[in-house]
Amino acid sequence: MVDVHYYANEGHGFVKRENQIDSIRRTINWFDEHLKGKNAAAEGQADQREE
Repeated sequence: MVDVHYYANEGHGFVKRENQIDSIRRTINWFDEHLKGKNAAAEGQADQREE
């Protein structure tokens, strides 16, 4: 399974801090869901709302 997300005005590496954080969160959620079997998408959204 592939999850692709593009960030406006960003190349292969991310310069904007908010894009770096979002990319890391998406990566962690993907691993949680596909390796641990957790429903990471729902958990990740709840975590983001709390901040």
